[in-house]
Formats: sequence, C-alpha cells, structure tokens
Amino acid sequence: MMQRSVVCIVVLCAGLAGAVPARFTVDADGVPGSAEMLSGPGRPEHVMRRQLLEHRSEKSSAGKIHVVYSADGDVVPGLKASIASCIASSASPSELVIHVMVQSKHLERLRRELSIESTQRITSAGAVISLHEIPTTVVEADRGKIPIRIRQERGELDDPEVYARIYMDKIIPQMEFAVWLDADTIVQKDVKELQKRLQQSGKTIGFVSRSTKMYPNFLTGKCAPELDVSWSKLKNLTAYNTGVFAVNLERWAAVKAAARIEKLVRLQNSCPGGLWKGGSQPPLTLAFQLHDPNHSDDFIVFEKEWNALGFGLDQKNKDETGQLHILHWNGMRKPWKSNGYNKAIWEPYYRRYDHL
Repeated sequence: MMQRSVVCIVVLCAGLAGAVPARFTVDADGVPGSAEMLSGPGRPEHVMRRQLLEHRSEKSSAGKIHVVYSADGDVVPGLKASIASCIASSASPSELVIHVMVQSKHLERLRRELSIESTQRITSAGAVISLHEIPTTVVEADRGKIPIRIRQERGELDDPEVYARIYMDKIIPQMEFAVWLDADTIVQKDVKELQKRLQQSGKTIGFVSRSTKMYPNFLTGKCAPELDVSWSKLKNLTAYNTGVFAVNLERWAAVKAAARIEKLVRLQNSCPGGLWKGGSQPPLTLAFQLHDPNHSDDFIVFEKEWNALGFGLDQKNKDETGQLHILHWNGMRKPWKSNGYNKAIWEPYYRRYDHL
C-alpha cells in the first residue's frame, strides 16, 4: 500500500452519458479537432466546447474505458505519472475517461495541478480527465483502526481517499466494469485486457496473484472466531494486494459488497488489538474470500505481472521490468520523494503529463 493511496479505475461501460458530470468546461487546447462545426453567431465559447464534447460522446460512446483515481494533494506527482502511463499504454487513448475522486478540501489543488479549469479536460490524444468530489458520507464513514506502529511503517491507510474505492459505484455511477489502480503505479500494458477477462468470467472481482499469506503479514490472530471460519483456513488465505483489481460494479452492488466490507470494519474496530494490521485491503479481499463453502469463489486471479510489487521497497534492475504489466511502488519510498526508489523508471511518465 502507498502512503496516501490514490487509485485508478478503468471501466468499460455502455456509454459516456451519465458517467461524466453535467457541469464542466474544457481547457482551450484540450479539445482535439475543429470546433467550428458546432460554432454559431453569438454562441458562447464554453457552450460550444460543451456541445463538441457531447457530439463526440454520441459518436463514440460504445466501448469507453473509464479510469478513476482517488487522491489528495500529497500524491499529485504519482497521480500525474500514473495517468500519463495509462494513456501511453492504451491502444485507443480516445476511449479513456479518467476520473479522479477527491475530497472538497483538496479540489482546488487538484484542479491546478492537473490543469483542469472546472471539473474536466480533454488531452491531445482525446482522453477525458474528470474530477469527482467524495461525498461527506464517505469521508465520515467508519474506517478500520490502525495501530500507530503500522501507520508509521505503511502510511495513512485509513484516509477517506483509501476507502472511497469501496463506494465507487455510488460516487461515479453508471459504470459496469472497472479496473482500480493505486496512483503509485506505472502502467506498461493496456488494462482493457483485465476488464475483458473479468467480463468473460461472470465474476464480481479479479485480484492479482500473490504468494503472501494473510497470517502473519496482515491478520493478527485475534478475534478469529468472529469470522466464522477455521483458523487453519483463515491464516492461509492469500493476502491479495488491492492496488490493482478489476471489478464488475453492477455485481458489486447486487452482492452488497460494500455492506460486507463495512461489517468486517465494525468487527475490526470492536476487536481488542484488531483483526488485521492494515487499512482497507484486508476487508476488501476477505469480503470475497469468506463465503459459504457450498458456493464457488466470486473472483478470478490474474497473473502476477499485473501488479509487480516492491518498487517502493528497494531498487530494481530496469532491464528486468520490460515484461511486467503494472509496476507498483508499494512501500514508503515513493518515487516523487527525495529518498524514493526507482526514480529513473518513474520520472519519464511524470514529465509526460505536462504534454498530454
């Protein structure tokens, strides 16, 4: 997990209408192509731009890929680099709609840093970047308690931005499939593949393969009987890293995934010493791993290359990263920090954002 987790969701949905806020302006140089086709006598420039965007949506609504980040102001460098890498790795950048979920107190800074005049801009490649305010109900929702030692080791894992992903179907409605990415990631392969494979599976969610087990890395061993599963099974569950996952948001709502996660968070907070050590990662995975043994898993598992961990933990050989699909700077040594690891891999994407 990153110090202040920021996330990217990629979604293939039926259309852009409804997924994009109705109130917006677009940067003067953000709309590709000629605007004269929609201009007219006395027509305000911002109205013309809005109509151009609507015109584009009507002509190319099918197959849009939606990318959503949740961020505060402190992770903007990571956010910019990750957005740039999403666009660079897409076979069809004009299909991308990139959403950033943000608290109201950080909204102005995000607008300034991302070069967004109001709530939306369009890049020269045609990708849409849109801002969404995180509702107060999410900001004030119960979050899993984290010991001070774990917070010092892993960062502020209980920030509202971290938990916003649990409610992404409500914050950004009308998205059917999604791929979530933390902002301390660099994308090197088109994530549309993840959405396609999840859609074909008929499952709710897709995690990325990992060898790490829940115990002792995340579970404390306390209050285990509250989970109504044997300890031998519980401790050997895979501790999937949720910096990258694909999700069917319609099924997510239908199976009441958010309510299941909220129940686990209540158990965490009522258990002396806590059920787990981290933030939203353990309850998100446990919500799908703990189910009736007569039912099959409601998740699939992608290859480990889709979430290559450890780039924020130690230096990597750049020559060995070419076959990896998504690089993840989990750990405290983020590449935008003075003591960050693997800066040479990350910095080109950070610089690329200013030329989108």
